[in-house]
Amino acid sequence: MLIKPFSLIKLSCMVGVRGTAIGINAWVEIVCAFIYFNVSMFWRSVLWIVSLITLPVCALAALHREKQLRAQLYELRDILDSLMWDRKELDERIRVAIKEHEMMEMMLGELEDEYEEAMHKIKILETKMMKCSTFFDSCKISRMKTTA
Repeated sequence: MLIKPFSLIKLSCMVGVRGTAIGINAWVEIVCAFIYFNVSMFWRSVLWIVSLITLPVCALAALHREKQLRAQLYELRDILDSLMWDRKELDERIRVAIKEHEMMEMMLGELEDEYEEAMHKIKILETKMMKCSTFFDSCKISRMKTTA
């Protein structure tokens, strides 16, 4: 019998301690949630303020980059136009050079034909000259015989 009153005291102390622990735990959770909520709200407001402050700077930087890209695009278009113009000029020069080359080939062919004709005439004249020189030689020999 004596043990039962002590167990009742022990049980009532345990209930008190457990209740106190649950209460403390609940208050710690509430305080942590309150602090976390306030810190979270403060952090979000800081991020929004920083974002709102840096938004015009980012917008100006984007406009500056767009302006630079537009200038670079115009520069590249000018270079492309210049290259296209140079290409047209080079194409025209190539066409003229090809025509001149064809003309030179035709002229060279004509010169080769004239050279062959001239060489043929020279050979004919050489044979005639040889015939004449043999004729003159024979005439000299016959004269020498008649004068001697």
